[in-house]
Amino acid sequence: MHFSGSGLTVWYGTPDAPAPPEGAPVAAPVEITIGVEPALSSNTVSVLYRENGGPERNIRATLSRTDHQARKHYFRAALPVFMPGTKVEYQPVLVSAGRRVNTPLPFPSSFYISQANPSAASLPGPDALRVGTLPFRYEMEHLTRVAVQLRKRPEVIGNTPDGLRLDFLVNGGFLRGEKINGVFYPSGGDWMRVRTDGVGITDIIATIKTDDGALILMEASGIFDLGVNGFDQALAGHYPDTGPVVISPRFLSADLRYFWLNRLPCTGIGYVNMDALQVHYDVYGIHSQSTTTDGVQ
Repeated sequence: MHFSGSGLTVWYGTPDAPAPPEGAPVAAPVEITIGVEPALSSNTVSVLYRENGGPERNIRATLSRTDHQARKHYFRAALPVFMPGTKVEYQPVLVSAGRRVNTPLPFPSSFYISQANPSAASLPGPDALRVGTLPFRYEMEHLTRVAVQLRKRPEVIGNTPDGLRLDFLVNGGFLRGEKINGVFYPSGGDWMRVRTDGVGITDIIATIKTDDGALILMEASGIFDLGVNGFDQALAGHYPDTGPVVISPRFLSADLRYFWLNRLPCTGIGYVNMDALQVHYDVYGIHSQSTTTDGVQ
């Protein structure tokens, strides 16, 4: 399917942008590739979907590759695992520099999750998930404590089709701990989306320079709860004095001394002081210690 508008073209269900066969049964999990032209830095793609005619849900697609010669972007959306027999209807939506392009008709595409789903057939039955059994084993290792100073005034993009967008830019900061010590470059920030229920979805990118000279890229998503009236308050430029924040940082470094960090899942737990525009949190590495089904036996 191809559709265009506002100088943009979107397509899927083609050899270069595969999608589930129209109206056909498929096995979970399901991925959809969406092509976009032209390739602009402002392109973002999401997929709206619903199960069995239920409420509309949204999942953001990630940029998977760029055809620089043809000026095309390709985004990939990994949908949740659905129960066998579920009918899923969907449509992609492109937002780029204030322009929104979606399919001419709502939910024009659909597929069914096959009853003979090999992924589901291999799972233990519901009786195996007994309450009170031992959880899967893990260990949390404290890596560092973070203090970040944001610039005094956020960039307010405004109330967009993708929520209220606010850019909190980094002015500087420090990391001190057992495994990571360094500073944040005065660049990067949090490109936050505030939902209508007052929950802020963080989208953080920042650069760290360690005390021993390594560069580390930090990307993080997470939640900052502004309260039940947080959306309307944020529209008016008002924010809570403080609030809890939980993020899932991902670290990337080309320095051999920090290769271990590239593959370590992490979580950050702390709070935001909105009056001073300071963020404080501890970063923990999460190590799974489960190699069997000990969590469900």
